[in-house]
Amino acid sequence: MEINCINYKPLYIILLVIASACFITGIFAPIMTLEKFIFFGSEFSIYSAIKSLLLEGEVFLFLIIFLFTIIFPICKLIYLLLACFKQSKSRFIQIMFSLSHWSMLDVFVLAILLTSVKLGIMAQVDIHWGIYPFTISVVLMSLLGKLKTKGVNNE
Repeated sequence: MEINCINYKPLYIILLVIASACFITGIFAPIMTLEKFIFFGSEFSIYSAIKSLLLEGEVFLFLIIFLFTIIFPICKLIYLLLACFKQSKSRFIQIMFSLSHWSMLDVFVLAILLTSVKLGIMAQVDIHWGIYPFTISVVLMSLLGKLKTKGVNNE
């Protein structure tokens, strides 16, 4: 049985809406708290962390994380929606799927790792609930992209 948007369009669209809602929630929800020297703590969301990079003059790091954590996933969500209504073979869908290997999860995990390593003994990082909707959106977008690309390749 072929799994693609033609056979499961309502389910595909529902999953796409869930992925979009989780993505937006995950961007603005608190994802971690940095506690420095027991007395000082700062809570961060993905949005606030990216904004801090820009305000602190870390332009290159800001651009990389903003591109792969915000812009690319928004484009992917839009094109997954458009792909649901376009059933012909599409080079663009194949390109989007190929680029998904550089999705936000990889960059995000790397950013948390760099933060943890850079802070070392000076601070403690506590993860918060915002990480879960963000991760769900990453998994759903990857799944939907895989299903759509498989459907396109099998046509």
